[in-house]
Amino acid sequence: MKPARLLVLPVLGLVLSPLLLDSSRAATAASPPVFRQYHAPAAPLDVRGNRTKGDASGEPSLGFDRRTGDVMYMAEKATFRVHGFDLGRNEKATWTDVTDPVIGAQTSDPILWTDPVTHRTYANQLELQGGSLQAYTDDQGRTWTHSTMGGSVGLAFDHQSIVTGKPALEGRRYPAPLIGPSYLYYCTNDLYAASCAVSLDGGLNFLAATPVYVNELAGGDCRAIFGHLKTDPRDGTVYLPPDGCGTGQRLFVSKDNTFSWTSYPLPGSTTGDSGHPSIGIGRQDGAVYYAYGSNDAGGDTGRVHAQVSFDKGRTWTRPAALGKDLGIRTSRFPVAVAGDRGRAAVAFLGAKAAGDPSAAPDPTNPRVKAYKGIWNLYVSYTFDGGRTWKTYDALPGDPIQRGPVCTRGTTCLAGRNLLDFNDMVLDDKGRVMLALADGALSRTDDYSRDLAKATIVRQASGPSLYARPVSRG
Repeated sequence: MKPARLLVLPVLGLVLSPLLLDSSRAATAASPPVFRQYHAPAAPLDVRGNRTKGDASGEPSLGFDRRTGDVMYMAEKATFRVHGFDLGRNEKATWTDVTDPVIGAQTSDPILWTDPVTHRTYANQLELQGGSLQAYTDDQGRTWTHSTMGGSVGLAFDHQSIVTGKPALEGRRYPAPLIGPSYLYYCTNDLYAASCAVSLDGGLNFLAATPVYVNELAGGDCRAIFGHLKTDPRDGTVYLPPDGCGTGQRLFVSKDNTFSWTSYPLPGSTTGDSGHPSIGIGRQDGAVYYAYGSNDAGGDTGRVHAQVSFDKGRTWTRPAALGKDLGIRTSRFPVAVAGDRGRAAVAFLGAKAAGDPSAAPDPTNPRVKAYKGIWNLYVSYTFDGGRTWKTYDALPGDPIQRGPVCTRGTTCLAGRNLLDFNDMVLDDKGRVMLALADGALSRTDDYSRDLAKATIVRQASGPSLYARPVSRG
């Protein structure tokens, strides 16, 4: 097999889709969105007297099963099936622990994905020893089937991402899927390169890994870690967004099922300390909505910016700063989803205080003080392909964190309880649903309590990203 090719093509200019926007403008006049939140119940004590499941839930991921309306939520060593949502009231949902004993034994990084076509949910755990364990369920966690290997030979180290997708129309480098209509992709980074592998049999086995890009640790200009994989539901194109390349953002695109990759820069973009970028893919037009943290507040920090491409990353709209009108100065953990033509949403944690949002008391330097910002959950919507955005405070008066939210990994002195990312998907009505960790359960909780409560936030009413709901089945 030939090695993966790494191509960088010139940007052709800024464009807007000529197909915008049928009935999308009407959605902007709909009622503002209303959100409900649902926390996991208090976890039972383990043998050492510690509460763990649901109480240590940084970096959660979730999937929605439109056949049943159930939600799968994974963080740390726990996997939950959440069902029975009362969209009229907060906290009215049932959390059932469906953790597989093997997958829940230990963790370095967990990740979960639900295939929107087959409804199969994959739970993957990066192991402390290297490599991954993986299992899948077709009945919302009642039974699990273990993979031969959680990822391909040659994939290890850190921050894995998994996603399913239909065979790409171009390339045809691999045989058709042996089980079901979808490939399963697994990507991770190591000390040299970001690499990806494909499974033809629904995650039981993987083919050999191929590199996506050489990272900055080995002389490249892109960060080693990246945001979550996404695929185009129409034609199987695969997208991987690094945590920045040089002083800006870049998107890696594969049209042949991760065998080879092309990269495209985002003109006018910057890099910031908000965490991994995130992308949403339109289900009708394949538009790519790219959300990332900027440095527009000075230093490394700033607001979430969004850019849109209607030609698979070759050209982009100008950067749009989200939440500027609300006084937001800095941000954390952008997540993006897209629906029908012109419709998308980006959620993030935002704070209005100036300063370094990772700053925490340093015993070696008494002049360093903790960041004083209060972090709320915000959701921005567009219904015209990113030309305009409207941002809402999803949970007014109910912060997610008080004080620092540190994104400096193992060098953080405090404020590391939420870890590095949140997750967001759409339900069958085209409304957003988020997985996050809540670090402020009461009016007095701040970062020093080190809370990370498993939390789902669902849009209960308001504008939909679907022109028509998705039928269950």
